[in-house]
Amino acid sequence: ISRPGKVKFASLFFVLSVLTKFQMIMFLPVFGGLFLRHWRISWKGLPFALLGAVVVLLPFAISGNLVRMLTNAYVQTSSQYPYATFNGANLWMLLAGNATPDNVPIWGVKDFGLGFLLKPSVLGRVLFVAVSLLVLVKSLFCRSVRTAYALCTLNAVAFFVVLPGMHERYLLYAVPAALCWAVWDIRRGGIFCLLVTLVASMNVNFINTFKGHYAWVIASSIGCIALVAMIVVIAFPKISSKAVSAVSRVTLPFYSVYIALLVILLVECGDLLYQNRPVKPPLDDKNVLLTSLPVVREYQGYKMPRINESVDGRLLTSGDRLYKNGIGTHAPSQIAYELPENADTLYLGAGIDDEVYDRGQARFSVKLDGVIVWESPTLRGRDNPVFTTIPVRGGRHLELLTDPDGDDNSDHADWLNAYLKLR
Repeated sequence: ISRPGKVKFASLFFVLSVLTKFQMIMFLPVFGGLFLRHWRISWKGLPFALLGAVVVLLPFAISGNLVRMLTNAYVQTSSQYPYATFNGANLWMLLAGNATPDNVPIWGVKDFGLGFLLKPSVLGRVLFVAVSLLVLVKSLFCRSVRTAYALCTLNAVAFFVVLPGMHERYLLYAVPAALCWAVWDIRRGGIFCLLVTLVASMNVNFINTFKGHYAWVIASSIGCIALVAMIVVIAFPKISSKAVSAVSRVTLPFYSVYIALLVILLVECGDLLYQNRPVKPPLDDKNVLLTSLPVVREYQGYKMPRINESVDGRLLTSGDRLYKNGIGTHAPSQIAYELPENADTLYLGAGIDDEVYDRGQARFSVKLDGVIVWESPTLRGRDNPVFTTIPVRGGRHLELLTDPDGDDNSDHADWLNAYLKLR
């Protein structure tokens, strides 16, 4: 924009970006608007774009894989993850939940009349197209670099927040655009740069050790609020300028920012420390961990039971709490033990592991000498685990069983802090 003579190379770099990662299509409205605005120069770059595409695609064509590559990378990419959201803290995380099929109507609306519009697969695309049209129109009249970066940031955030099938990493493309916007317009761009970076970092941490449904809700809410605020700022620049000017006239002591950050850090860190404090079973001379006993027999429909870990090898976490000891299984499963002669009481908990978020459901039961002595209700993802006390005096053969109570998709069932009290 600031160097019109260089506009003819824009087509080349945009084509290369899309061939590198299809998600770069999120910037098409901005590119299209600027291309049309400077069409007298930009059309001259089409031969360069064509040449770049040929250079990239030629090896695939020579090897005979061009059609298959284009089909897998572009034609089928929209159906690769047929979920409302797939570990992405966006609008659908709030309305439908994680890994919910993208054809399930939200708010319980049945599929009749116009109800199909409320499915994530339809409504998400409608919302994204609406934002993209706004961005395209604004790009046609764009006269400054800061506006171009603002529009790129807006469409990249909308791509993640409203489209279905989003992975946690798909918001990362908005971060460099937001940084560039902040460089050219620190008052507006700086705020949104912080918000986008915060939500992107939280999303990435969700696939590592950052746990808790409350955190998903916070990140999703911040992302949705940022998107709406960005639309208002860009669609109504005069109103937003007045609001920014009014806020900028408010004077606060220089240390107020540090105090606010300190309070946020203390609250967040304190809460995270509490949530991540492992719950340990009480151990003394009269208590024995069930996992310390030899296993007589075990069966599991998927993978194998894991001691002190979930079935996928992560820390045992259920109901947003970590547990020091337990058994990670996948329903259906059966684990059998021979009890010591002086066993008196069994203490244990049961729950769905948080690694499956709100998916999965299972029923837990305990057998003593072939007789069921305890059964849980059907437990689902995000339910708090249940704990029980079972008399086992005189018993010899103990079995821990899990049942999928339907299909066994994501039924990561945990036995938590199981221990025996001895006589």
